[in-house]
Amino acid sequence: MEKVIQKILDEAKEKVGGIEERAKEEADGILAEAKGKVSGIEGNAKKEAEERGRTEKERNLALARVEVRNSLLSVKRRLSEEVFEKALESLTHEKGYRGWMSSLLLQGVETGDEEVIVGNRETEMDQDFLLEVNEMIQKNGKKGNLRFSPERREIMGGFILRRERVETHASLEALFEGVRDELEVEVAKILFQ
Repeated sequence: MEKVIQKILDEAKEKVGGIEERAKEEADGILAEAKGKVSGIEGNAKKEAEERGRTEKERNLALARVEVRNSLLSVKRRLSEEVFEKALESLTHEKGYRGWMSSLLLQGVETGDEEVIVGNRETEMDQDFLLEVNEMIQKNGKKGNLRFSPERREIMGGFILRRERVETHASLEALFEGVRDELEVEVAKILFQ
């Protein structure tokens, strides 16, 4: 009986060994398949991460370029603005400034009884200047009664001619605005080329 039991045990061991071997083979197959899938997922994740990184880098570079361009434009605008401001300021000290203002007043006067408003820093247009202009106005057949307004404005130069409630702006800023677009192109060429 011992032989039968031994034979049953040997057969059982053999069957268990076969089952273990098949289970191991199946486990190895499943593990290999899982490793393959993991490797594929890792590869895809790596590719996606690299693509996202590349896209992010390109986007950051584009944003940086825009920032640099905007900063450069800001500096160029500020420089252009400074050039125009200095040009306006220098016009009030030019030799022909009084003659130019006199001519503009003569062109703008309708009755000869207007008020002249000047800037806070105006030094060239004074009472003597106004007397000369009034004499020329009288020679043209008008009243010749221009007078300075006690009111001063924030203009760099030139004047504002007021008759009743109507104002004619001949401030340097207003005159300059008319030609500024044309001049900006030339100033930009000189400054930035």
